[in-house]
Amino acid sequence: MSLRDITGPLMARTPRCAWACLLTALLVFFPLFAANAEAGGEEPAALPPDADPMPAQGFEPGLLPALAALVPGLLLHGSGTFVAGDTDTGLLLLAAEGVGVASAATGLTILATTGASRKLAGLSVTLTAGGVGLFLTPMLADLYGAAVGGTEGAPALVNPRAQVTLGYRFIDDPHFEYSSLLASNAQLWLDRWRLGVEGIVAADDDNQRLRFEGDCRLLGPLAGERDARDGSALDVQLASTFHSYGTEGFRTLSFESSVAGRYDLARLGAPLRGSFAEAHLGYGLEWFDYDLPGVPFGEDTSEMLLLGFGWGVYLGAWPGDHGSVALTYDHRRDSYFGGLSSGFIGHFGARGEWHLVDEETDNAWALGAMVKVGSALAAGLDLGYRWGSK
Repeated sequence: MSLRDITGPLMARTPRCAWACLLTALLVFFPLFAANAEAGGEEPAALPPDADPMPAQGFEPGLLPALAALVPGLLLHGSGTFVAGDTDTGLLLLAAEGVGVASAATGLTILATTGASRKLAGLSVTLTAGGVGLFLTPMLADLYGAAVGGTEGAPALVNPRAQVTLGYRFIDDPHFEYSSLLASNAQLWLDRWRLGVEGIVAADDDNQRLRFEGDCRLLGPLAGERDARDGSALDVQLASTFHSYGTEGFRTLSFESSVAGRYDLARLGAPLRGSFAEAHLGYGLEWFDYDLPGVPFGEDTSEMLLLGFGWGVYLGAWPGDHGSVALTYDHRRDSYFGGLSSGFIGHFGARGEWHLVDEETDNAWALGAMVKVGSALAAGLDLGYRWGSK
């Protein structure tokens, strides 16, 4: 097997990546660059939590606005914040819903009119799933803003220099033998660069997974620097994953690239302070190797559409103890969690993290928990340590 055997299929499919890059630029780059343009094109100086804009006079969150966020808010997003007294934020959330509905409708139309053509499947699924994300995120944001009117939760404005994590995963998957997984992770930040490696080993089966990641942060908090305005960030990532299914007699090797962003929703309106939205979009290729005579490595390949979105809330306030909770959707189906069905739906999840900061050393203990629901049901706990958290 030569390098050409691996890179050839990737180069042959490169044109299919063009639309993904363009769509990512439109949906992720634009709002972040537009926000920075207001500050002269540079990342604004950090603002303390108490300097965040407060809701306008007359804004009154509570039970009635929260009910309005449900009816008619489930169909007309922004109704809750509108009833509470913030017209501008309500209209922005309604506009975001409109973009999401238009995107999903366009994707479904392409899917239907082309007979689910493989040539346009990636574009149609991206528009559909991305549209669903733009529909659900403002709905959750509206309910949050209408009910509580924002919180004082604030993210870290600086990345740690290093972190190590140990974790446990319980997996209930009817298709595989394993159920108990041991996970370890190490990450290193150098200015705007991040290097990471993760290993997962099944304690009750012959199954192992090794993943390498490399990120470049284009916008947002950096390691050792405190000049970020908030937690909004934009990253470009390259990654490779090797997964061995010893019991089943096959292995996979994948290479991928993606763009991921997080947007602090306080930039849209004061009632959304303390909440954020996140999304990622990318493309990958996966090669299979089977324990079968006459079937060489790479004979069977698969393309991967990497797409996901989430909405969450910050807990606590940096530089003190802080964390977050989030609801997520991930479209990829090659992980331990799989997808919800034999169709194109991925898996849903919830995660939480909490950092206990040592004020004397600027280091922190990191606690994490997650739940995933796809073709498998998964739950996990993590314990980590971060150096240079302040």
